[in-house]
Amino acid sequence: MDNQETEILENLDYRPTFGLTLRMLKPPESHKSDLVIEYTFAPGVKGPLEHTHANIVETFEVLKGALHLKVSGKWTLLTPGRTIAVNPGEPHTFRNDHKQETVVYTYIEPHRGFATFFTDLYYLVHWGQYKTHFAPRFVAYFAQLEQLHKKDYRSVQPFRTMFQVVAAIAPWIGLRIPKFPPTPIVRLYPMNSQEQTRARAVPEAIELSRDGDNVRTQ
Repeated sequence: MDNQETEILENLDYRPTFGLTLRMLKPPESHKSDLVIEYTFAPGVKGPLEHTHANIVETFEVLKGALHLKVSGKWTLLTPGRTIAVNPGEPHTFRNDHKQETVVYTYIEPHRGFATFFTDLYYLVHWGQYKTHFAPRFVAYFAQLEQLHKKDYRSVQPFRTMFQVVAAIAPWIGLRIPKFPPTPIVRLYPMNSQEQTRARAVPEAIELSRDGDNVRTQ
């Protein structure tokens, strides 16, 4: 993306669960993507399980550092100046194996409901204060989150089936995922809208409390 000033739609901090932070950016008017996501990976961060997006093209561009990107079983090292497009249905994941921070842009076409997956995941991370995404409770909630967003994000087999089973069982043992509060920008405004919107970032340190099966901000 060029150096034009861009609007920050959301600031999402996934530390310490995932070791990364994320900013949602509104592309310049001339840009073909609907949404730009800026990831900042701490050294040594491993990415999510391999997953697919049914209807999304996701293009990765490294701005700083280096990123190993796995697409359809093949690992590629991305350094500044290189880009790779991941097409709908292609399994992929990524990791930062290096000792320095890595900053990456991903261009999303179209964003569909993908932006709300990121904000719901943010609330889940901060609601439970999980130190790792392998924590059993986090897995139980994430499995349900993936089912809610399965049109836009699905882990590959055998994890997909495992998450489906966990998502069905978890509510019966008292681990029902709460309803998270709406995030105004990404839920109310289409990313490719010509309307001028004001940036409203989610607070970096947000306090969440449980109210029945809901989560509310304080």
